[in-house]
Amino acid sequence: MAGAIFVFAVSGCVDAGEQSSSAVSASETITRTMKENKTSLELNTIANEDLTKTVMETIAAETKVETETVTAAETKVEAETVTIAETKVEAETVTAAETKMEAETVTIAETKVEAETVTAAETKVEAETVTSAETKVEAETVTIAETKVEAETKTTAAMQETSIETPSVPAEIIADSGKLEAELHDEAVALSSAEAAVTQKVSVVASGELEKKNEKAVIDYSNTADGYIMVKYLAETELRLKVQVKGPSTTYTYNLIPQLWAAFPLSDGNGDYQITVYQNVSGSKYAAILSLKTEIELNDEFAPFLHSNQYVDYDSAPAVVAEAARLIGDKEDALKQVEIVYNYVVKGMTYDKELAKTVKSGYLPDLDKVLEKKSGICFDYAALMTGMLRSQSLPCKLVVGYAGTAYHAWISVWVEGSGWVDGVIWFDGSSWQRMDPTFASTANGNDSILAYIGDGTNYTAKYFY
Repeated sequence: MAGAIFVFAVSGCVDAGEQSSSAVSASETITRTMKENKTSLELNTIANEDLTKTVMETIAAETKVETETVTAAETKVEAETVTIAETKVEAETVTAAETKMEAETVTIAETKVEAETVTAAETKVEAETVTSAETKVEAETVTIAETKVEAETKTTAAMQETSIETPSVPAEIIADSGKLEAELHDEAVALSSAEAAVTQKVSVVASGELEKKNEKAVIDYSNTADGYIMVKYLAETELRLKVQVKGPSTTYTYNLIPQLWAAFPLSDGNGDYQITVYQNVSGSKYAAILSLKTEIELNDEFAPFLHSNQYVDYDSAPAVVAEAARLIGDKEDALKQVEIVYNYVVKGMTYDKELAKTVKSGYLPDLDKVLEKKSGICFDYAALMTGMLRSQSLPCKLVVGYAGTAYHAWISVWVEGSGWVDGVIWFDGSSWQRMDPTFASTANGNDSILAYIGDGTNYTAKYFY
């Protein structure tokens, strides 16, 4: 615009004719100039618009690039984040899986160890119980009930008792050497103190006609018809030894002294018996070293109760045998013979309370010593009277069981004929009759004690020797 004005000013300095012509020319020039300027402006505008558009497009492109770059970066970050998260999850999953696997492996290992331990323990038990092929021992665990001691006062004098549960025994033992273990306990001693017996005397003998023997022990069963067997441990030993006699209904367990014969009654009568010799292993465990199974048929029911045995050893008591013979003299009435011996023991014996307090399991009466002291516990009373009667051919059982709740010993006698002894004990000539020398000895005529003795419901027999 400034250039156009300048041209106009210069034109004003010429003459009029020229001015008209010049005016037209100037007008045209101005018009042209204006058109050119307009065109230039339009071009500039278009150029500006194109520039603006280009700039905008550039900005848009740059923005798009930036956006795409940012998006890509963010996407990359997100992808990396996701990848890291997934990697972490996978790592944790793997770790957890490995941990679980390790835990399961440990558990399996521990379970295996426990299983192997249990199996080893069971195998050990089985090995101890199962037959040894080398020794040909049929394995079976024997359990003998533990002995328990009970104390109770039953009369004016203190009545001390010891109880024992009925023992059990193996069913099938053919033992020739010591691989079979058994749990054995000492028999109780009958102590009860309400203060507190056949044909011809027959000595027991190991005749050797029938034997079961090995290098450690021998069982002689030559005289089973007479109601007894004999056992001997052959070698010297400080180990405890036991003999178990299992009859048709009852099992008896005895102590055995090495290198000495001992006689044991077949108290259960006729039937199948099993005799086993045991040697101590440790504590209450014993190994079977010899066993015999045999069928017994007695000469008569009295046979086991006429002979000397470990509990009633009158073969080793010559003074007792002589005193019994002196007392009976020439009296032939069996009932009178029983009465004489009974009164001798009841009136001549006193109860040994000190012995009752100190006696140990395994105690056996020494009949000659009992006779000499004229005192003892109920076991002594019963054994002494039994020995005296048997030595004079009178069948007599030494009975161990319960009088009320007291673990006690008494006797049971059989005689032909019927009648009373001391007016209180009735013999019918056809059955065994209970007699209680210990209680009768301390009764001193007390009617209630005598009535107690006469009531069979007060007595429960467990063992017969």
